[in-house]
Amino acid sequence: MQRNLVKIIAVFIFLVSIAFKPGVLTRRTILNDKVQLLLPEDFVPMDKSTLDIKYPRAGNRPTLVYTNKNASVNIAFNLTAQPLDQTQLPQLQKQLTTQISSIPGSQLLKNEIKELNGSKVTLIEFMSQAINSKIYNIMFVTVVGGKAMIGSFNCTEKEVPEWKPVSKQIVESIKLL
Repeated sequence: MQRNLVKIIAVFIFLVSIAFKPGVLTRRTILNDKVQLLLPEDFVPMDKSTLDIKYPRAGNRPTLVYTNKNASVNIAFNLTAQPLDQTQLPQLQKQLTTQISSIPGSQLLKNEIKELNGSKVTLIEFMSQAINSKIYNIMFVTVVGGKAMIGSFNCTEKEVPEWKPVSKQIVESIKLL
């Protein structure tokens, strides 16, 4: 009897572990055909009610969020009306880094400006504190049509081993059209 229970638990753990693993990445075009990138095939646009819960401040809400089934892994985009050119990225990066560092419970992991597919992109990798867990984040900013595009990838700390390598693939696949 106990062996059967152990087997059932082992099968359950295996099924749960594969259910939340990153899937196949597919190329998608977003933001009115201005940006192309790889996203997990099973990610879908976040519904309005979940957006309202996860991003309660309407002024700071991204315009587009793709998420997994349980909304624990997200990639968000906001093509702003704020004018920006690539020469301003270092100054913006410094301001964002200062803001992030001032948030209680945040930990800056990496901060760089990188050229990705012909465009300069500010990348800031950090951990932040949520109500019941730590959150792994990659914030990225680039210029799309003379305006700032701000994006972020986030997942819970326990999902980092699975999702961190995938998040890097996603961010490094960003291509402006």
